[in-house]
Amino acid sequence: MQFEQMTIAALAAYLDQNEQLGAVEEEMLLADRRRGVHLLLERYKKRKASLQKEHVRLQKMLSEESYFWKKGYEFVAGVDEAGRGPLAGPVAAAAVILQPGVLIIGLNDSKKLSAGQRDELFVQIKKSALGTGVGIATREEIDRMNIHAASMLAMNRALEQLTHLPEMVLVDGFPIRGCRIKQK
Repeated sequence: MQFEQMTIAALAAYLDQNEQLGAVEEEMLLADRRRGVHLLLERYKKRKASLQKEHVRLQKMLSEESYFWKKGYEFVAGVDEAGRGPLAGPVAAAAVILQPGVLIIGLNDSKKLSAGQRDELFVQIKKSALGTGVGIATREEIDRMNIHAASMLAMNRALEQLTHLPEMVLVDGFPIRGCRIKQK
């Protein structure tokens, strides 16, 4: 690759498209006398370090799933609810079965994400997950049974929507009442 013959814009596009530069390529960019090239290389290295940090965070976040995948469980579902705090409105729950080894950059608790980030991640999750399900308990059900029981109902409904029957369910909080699948 002849980096010195490329424009700064072309180099920027090249670095944006390549996740991993070889040592020779990095040396060639360092040898380039243009300040813009050095700034691009620095930006590339920061992005690479940030991505590595994100991979470590995601691996840590998926440690429970990884444990069960290594034990031979193929379908491990994560389930959580949202909407338990508001005074009015339904409570919703989502269940997702991820494929082992798939990392979705930016995946996090929905409360820590912007609406735009949630929308982007929704698309990525739907595209790469083995199964997704959503369950809702209405305001009337909350009033009739209480918020905790309604949350359990929403989580059970989310699990019922999955295309694969999970062998293990990971729950952020209390075990799901009425769920016959192993839980942690």
